[in-house]
Amino acid sequence: MQIIFLIAFVMAFLFSPRAVTAAPFGEGELITELGIKSSYLKGHTTYHISYYEGSSGIESKLEFPLKTYLIGLDGAISYKENSRERFRFGFSIMENIDNGSGKLKDSDWLSDDIDISLYGVAHPGKDIYSESDIKLDALIIDLNMSYSLFSSKNLSFKPFIGFKHQGFSFVASNVAQTGYGPYSSDFTIYVPGEVLHYRIRYEFIYGGVDAEFLIGKDLRFLLKGGAGYVYAKDRDDHVLRYKLATAETDGVGGFLSFGGDYRIFKGLRLKAYGEYLKFSTKGTQHQYFYRPTQECPSGGCDAYVHDRINSEQWSTSLILSYEFE
Repeated sequence: MQIIFLIAFVMAFLFSPRAVTAAPFGEGELITELGIKSSYLKGHTTYHISYYEGSSGIESKLEFPLKTYLIGLDGAISYKENSRERFRFGFSIMENIDNGSGKLKDSDWLSDDIDISLYGVAHPGKDIYSESDIKLDALIIDLNMSYSLFSSKNLSFKPFIGFKHQGFSFVASNVAQTGYGPYSSDFTIYVPGEVLHYRIRYEFIYGGVDAEFLIGKDLRFLLKGGAGYVYAKDRDDHVLRYKLATAETDGVGGFLSFGGDYRIFKGLRLKAYGEYLKFSTKGTQHQYFYRPTQECPSGGCDAYVHDRINSEQWSTSLILSYEFE
C-alpha cells in the first residue's frame, strides 16, 4: 500500500499543471527529475560459518535466494550551465512487490573425526543438505552525488560518491532435509511450517566514475563502476531449534552498470540498465540457545564462530522519469 501511494503521488505530481519547473541558480539552473523505477533482482545473500580446533571442526553455509521484482521512486536534483550538467544529487527507494522465489539452501560439513565419534566411520564431503521455501521482503535505498570532471559535446566523466542500504527479511518454511552416508537415517526428514526467520542488512559506502556518451540529441549511453566499504549485520532465528545467531561483519563491495537513456519528448525520459554487484565481508557470529533443547539441555549455551557474509546480485531496471526544464 505504501508503494501504491507513492506511485500515485508521483504520477499526480508529474502531470499536474502546477508541476515545478527549473529554478535559476547563479549562472545556471537547478533541474528536478522524478520518476517510477521497476527492477528485477536476481542473486543470493549467503553466510558461511566455521569452527575448527586443529583439523577437527564443522562448517555450515546458508544461501538465501534474491529473486524478486521491485518498484519505487527514482529522482535527482541537478545543476546545469549552458545545458551541461555540473553537479547531481540522485536517489532511489524500492520495495519488492512479490514474495520472492527460489529455495533456501542449507549445507553442513563435519570433519572425519566427528563422523567417526558419531557413527564409527569417516564421511568426507557434505554430510547434511536441506532446501526450504522462502518469503522475502526487500528494501533498497540509494543516495549518490556526482560532479562533472570533464564534459564535451558528446562525452562526459563524473566522479561520484554514494551510500546504498539493502535490507532483506526472509521467512523459511517446509524444510526438506537429506542426510548423506551415515547421516541418512537420522537426518533425512521433511518438516512443514515455519522453520527459520532471517534478516540481513548491508550498508555500502562507495565511490567511482560515471561515463556518459551522447548520440544525437536524445540518446545517451552510460557506463558506471564503483567500489567501497561494506558493513553487514544479520539475525538468524532457527525457530525449530530455539537457536539464535547474530553477526556483524565488514569488508568490500563493488559494482558495474551499463545502460541507455532516451528522451521520448521534451522532459520525458526512458532509461534502461543492468547492474552487477558483489559484497564480501568477514566477522564473528554469536550463537545462543534461548530454550533448553537436546543440543543444550540446560538452555543458554552459546558459542562464537568465524563468519563470512557475501552477496552476489544482478539487476535489470526500467525508469520512466520527467525532467522539469
